[in-house]
Amino acid sequence: MKTATAKTEYEIQDWLYWFTRHSSHESQVPNIYLYAWESDFISVTRAGLVHEFEIKISRADFRNDFKKEDKHLSVHSGCCPLSWHEYPPALRNIALCEPEKLEKKETKPTRRPNYFWYVCPPGIIPLDDVPKYAGLIYIDTYYQVEPLRSAPRLHKEHITEGQRERINRSFGFKYWALRNNARAVAEEKGIAQNSLQQTQARLGQAEQLDNGTPPALDANGPQ
Repeated sequence: MKTATAKTEYEIQDWLYWFTRHSSHESQVPNIYLYAWESDFISVTRAGLVHEFEIKISRADFRNDFKKEDKHLSVHSGCCPLSWHEYPPALRNIALCEPEKLEKKETKPTRRPNYFWYVCPPGIIPLDDVPKYAGLIYIDTYYQVEPLRSAPRLHKEHITEGQRERINRSFGFKYWALRNNARAVAEEKGIAQNSLQQTQARLGQAEQLDNGTPPALDANGPQ
């Protein structure tokens, strides 16, 4: 069997799903706004602790991530800058139009994951370039997941009910988008209705998997 190599964010999300699922994590969801930024992949442990995985497929992609200063301030310190309308009335115009003139940028507490990881193909991110508040994982295939440094626990607060509801809504949106897309493709290609129903049934079965095994991998990725 040929070995699949992770080359895209989509492929790495697939393998992160299997990796975290077999690490006693109870739910996983890609591309979600659980915080003030979009997360590439979120996984929640049975204890209610959140791991965020930031996926990078190039060195330039990694470097550009640090242009998101508010995000990294939030992850590192648990605080984020005030929006202009949250300043006292006398300072709102300055905060909106000329923020560089503020003597001090005020911050407020914000939610953040319990653990923050960078994930990339081997060699893309040197360990020395990873900030101390983040972990690093090299992932080539499901069978070759190499944590180079464990992510430190940033805080002890558990996921909130509101955040769980947001994850559930994200699952719902993604399921119906996939189902509607399958229907559109079937109609465009003239696939029989019973074939479409079989596809939708398989989607339902996939959601009910509890103790499965990873899919077979070949050069084209998960099957």
